[in-house]
Amino acid sequence: FRDAIKKGDLSGGYLLFGDEDFVKGRYTDDMCKAVCDGQFEEFNVLKMEASETSAGKLEDAIAMYPMMTEKKAVILTGFYAGSLREKELEAYLEVFSRLEDYPHTVLAVSVPAGAMDVGALPKKPSSLYKKLTEYLIPVQFDLKGTAALKKWINAHLAKSGVDVHFDTAEAMLVRCGRDM
Repeated sequence: FRDAIKKGDLSGGYLLFGDEDFVKGRYTDDMCKAVCDGQFEEFNVLKMEASETSAGKLEDAIAMYPMMTEKKAVILTGFYAGSLREKELEAYLEVFSRLEDYPHTVLAVSVPAGAMDVGALPKKPSSLYKKLTEYLIPVQFDLKGTAALKKWINAHLAKSGVDVHFDTAEAMLVRCGRDM
């Protein structure tokens, strides 16, 4: 996914899932910039909250043509896939199955942390995961290890001009949690 963003080679739909919601958001923003070449994002990035939309409204957004660019991005956040009724899930799957009919749109479906049982990847995926990844490219965002998080915290603090001891990052992790 990162390579596709860097190359600007994005198409179809992506299923963004896992426990690291902060990084999901950052990659979604990067995806939007890459799809629109950093131009006319205000016209060509449509963000939708799943609790406030339906499969039909999502397809309407996907079907609309971009303005002044070749592609546009549609972001569906808060997609609690594991909580959908069977009819709702089937309606969304129908929309996802038609993504190839809309080559001008790149779709990102973001599932909040803990909102979908993916099974035991990669050997035993859940049936829901199998259904969704039949149409959407899966991108998993796992929590980082303690050492990586400490480096990340210290790098951000240093970038802001704050000089801290390495143990400060440990204290922040204990107090604030292990997600970015």
